[in-house]
Amino acid sequence: MKLVHICSKTFLAIGLAACIGLQGCSSMTGLVNWKKGDGNSISSRFFFKPGNDTEQKEFSLAYGLEASGKLDEARAAYRVFLQKKPDHIEALHRLALLEDQQRRHREAQKLYARAIQLNPEQAQLFNDLGYSFYLSGDLPKAESAMGKAVALSPTTARFHNNLGLILGQMGRLDEALAEFRQAGSEADAQYNLAFIYSSQGRFGEATRYFQAALQSDPQHELARRALESFTRFEQDPHDIDVDGEMDENGVRYVPYVEPMPGSQPANDQTLVSAQMAG
Repeated sequence: MKLVHICSKTFLAIGLAACIGLQGCSSMTGLVNWKKGDGNSISSRFFFKPGNDTEQKEFSLAYGLEASGKLDEARAAYRVFLQKKPDHIEALHRLALLEDQQRRHREAQKLYARAIQLNPEQAQLFNDLGYSFYLSGDLPKAESAMGKAVALSPTTARFHNNLGLILGQMGRLDEALAEFRQAGSEADAQYNLAFIYSSQGRFGEATRYFQAALQSDPQHELARRALESFTRFEQDPHDIDVDGEMDENGVRYVPYVEPMPGSQPANDQTLVSAQMAG
């Protein structure tokens, strides 16, 4: 198995290979990353505050290169810019995101740390630092950073979901479910816990939680489709139609769910309790 973060959504790709990995997001608007970014995505917000015209043009050049997918050129441009403006928080942040995307996680973490030193109240920086630690496999540090993001912005749903993902991968499934419940509906919380179980190859438990999501919300389309996909795969692994969601390597995808804007967190009155875990 592998986890794949694709901009505004995180997907669980279920194939024959038994491995787990994560790839970063190239979104310019902000982790699911996992979630960086506005609304439903784990990428960065763009909160650049222009200074003089020359500074604005130089930063805009780097940002434009990043937006057009010219990542090596953007990285070089951000580095040149930071030689002149070493304390420019957004340039540090953008460069850190690029370093993560190109799997230079240690470099990214240094840049996030410098940006946080300059602005320790910016929750998004801690979120993205947590994502970087997650990508590099350091789950305790990922939990610590993401916990700070949640503490700084406790009403931001994607931060709770990101923390839930980390806790789930650490095996702390009750805590993960609690974070998912802080983020959105009970059905989404159950679905996201099923996602965690699926990523760990625990398909029996995943099926139970997909069913729990449907019990909570019979109209939960993603849970229904996930269960149908599991059933078809069990019946015939070589004959699966997932409506275009199969890639050229024969991998099928189960999307990770972010709450819709305005959705209410689940309350304590739930149809399925966290004690189902294990």
